[in-house]
Amino acid sequence: MQHQGFTSATEALDFIAGGNAVFPIQSEKTGAHFTFKADCPKDKKTGKKDPVQPTRFVKVLADGRNTAWEDQLFVGHFHTGMPGWLKTSRNNPQAADWPSFKALAWALTKLNEARVNGDEIPTGLKVFHEGACCRCNRPLTDPASIQSGIGPECAKKGM
Repeated sequence: MQHQGFTSATEALDFIAGGNAVFPIQSEKTGAHFTFKADCPKDKKTGKKDPVQPTRFVKVLADGRNTAWEDQLFVGHFHTGMPGWLKTSRNNPQAADWPSFKALAWALTKLNEARVNGDEIPTGLKVFHEGACCRCNRPLTDPASIQSGIGPECAKKGM
């Protein structure tokens, strides 16, 4: 699958907070990368994902490769109003020592800083999406949607 790179920190953060986003990040310096999935919680009554809720749960592929999500590990969670703040769960505090947690915490912090200081993706960081909508995860076909990472119908619903 072709990865689409973001050039705007705001677009990258909005995509990550979309509620159903798969996003690889990569260090330009080392080439190291991790693939994450940020999900919104499910509504307790309906059992369906609720993108209006501000919490996002983040998982990483366990082996760091772009393969199936069966080998995923829960990394932590963040609040969409504070995307630079990543926290581990009470059940897994050791995740803070994982390279994937440290990489994501650094990336979210730098993206949040960049959003208010020129909005360019920070030097040394690449953030991608896999050509699927960050809310519904359907394939994107419109060039503007591919750039932003959200389809036109989901964009109307807002973040």
